[in-house]
Amino acid sequence: MERDQGKLLRKWIKLWLLSIDTASKVTGLALNDNTTLVAESFLHTGKNHSERLMPMVLQILANAGVDFSDLGAVAVTSGPGSFTGLRIGMATAKGIAQVKRIPILGINTLDALAQGGLGFNGVVVPILDARKDEVYTASYRAENGKVVLLDSYRAISPRILSQELRLADTRVLFLGDGVATYKELLEEILGHNAVFLPERLSLPRAANVGALAAARMALGSYDDLYTLKPMYIRQSEAEVTWAKKFGQGGC
Repeated sequence: MERDQGKLLRKWIKLWLLSIDTASKVTGLALNDNTTLVAESFLHTGKNHSERLMPMVLQILANAGVDFSDLGAVAVTSGPGSFTGLRIGMATAKGIAQVKRIPILGINTLDALAQGGLGFNGVVVPILDARKDEVYTASYRAENGKVVLLDSYRAISPRILSQELRLADTRVLFLGDGVATYKELLEEILGHNAVFLPERLSLPRAANVGALAAARMALGSYDDLYTLKPMYIRQSEAEVTWAKKFGQGGC
């Protein structure tokens, strides 16, 4: 009887899920026991993710009384987002998954951000600052406690995006760090149809990454450790430079 209880206990312990989000300037971590959010860490200080991610991981585990050996899976935002941030988060998550021999889940950054629109009835549009006067975005329909993707992930000018949304003539909830940069433009083009949350509710949260990852875990849906990679949507500066230099018949 004690042996059976021990097996059940170990099985229960292995449900711990660590979620990592470094796709934007926010460094976020969440710790779930099955579908229950147990702890969350959030930093929006502008420091490099590489300086603070692992100390935050160790701290959130210690605060929850969880050891690395207790983890049953690790989730990470897979993009789009900051090229450097995505690489740091992905490398950290893969390192943990490989060393601890646990499954890994890649969660789309925009899907996770759109979860902030739960409770809103209408179109939800997360926008992440992609620089070069563009945002990473996609459109979702929020209704009946669910958020459903309506179109593809893309990088686009916020002005063009606003003009497209204006044609739909419907209220749109915007979320993400792109709001602070482009809020005036969105209001200018969409008027009262542009809806915003307070910044504290609009920024990326690792808890949303954890919620999506936990739902996939319940279905047994994981990613391959060796083939999972960031989704950048567009080329990095290094790739653009290389293409200009070697793209025309170069080495």
